[in-house]
Amino acid sequence: MSTFETSHATIQPGYSTRINSPEFQLAMKSSNKTFAITSLLTALLLAPLLMLAVSFFSKEPIQNLIIPGLFVELVILIFVAVSAVKRAAGKTWDGEVIEQFIDHELTKDSDRNDEVYVTVIRKESGKKFKHKEHTLHPVFDYLETGDEVRYHPKLNFPFEKYDKSADSYLVCPFCCTKQDISADSCANCKKPLLK
Repeated sequence: MSTFETSHATIQPGYSTRINSPEFQLAMKSSNKTFAITSLLTALLLAPLLMLAVSFFSKEPIQNLIIPGLFVELVILIFVAVSAVKRAAGKTWDGEVIEQFIDHELTKDSDRNDEVYVTVIRKESGKKFKHKEHTLHPVFDYLETGDEVRYHPKLNFPFEKYDKSADSYLVCPFCCTKQDISADSCANCKKPLLK
């Protein structure tokens, strides 16, 4: 018996209206602020750490790595900025899971095949959206073919099922941990769940 098979709360099919509540909006602001700060710090620290590692292992003088390091820093900052803009400007859409499969991709550094967990969703517009996951695959595990879903681009776990009535768990939209279906807020991050 799984950890989440102990209690089934009565949940009617339908998308949650909690996303518009002041409590949820406050949690989203807090989460987006944390995302922005973490991304910026990662961007600012990654290039200097890479420079130190390259200098240490290759015995290359650090001053020779400043220009390449600044270039890497700029690329990372552009990537972070584009990701933040896409996240902020993203639009919510509805769709249906039409296919799930495990693909294999050859890694660039070796002859080893990596498993890729693919979930294909057809949007209401008819366009297909492919969500790929590698080592961890919470979306692949949570969704099933035939599920109607709503995509919330501003959330860390952006997929909400229309019908959660047969589920034993929800995925926290903020910290992406599995939470019992009967819970109203996440036991891990204390933020509200979409139910």
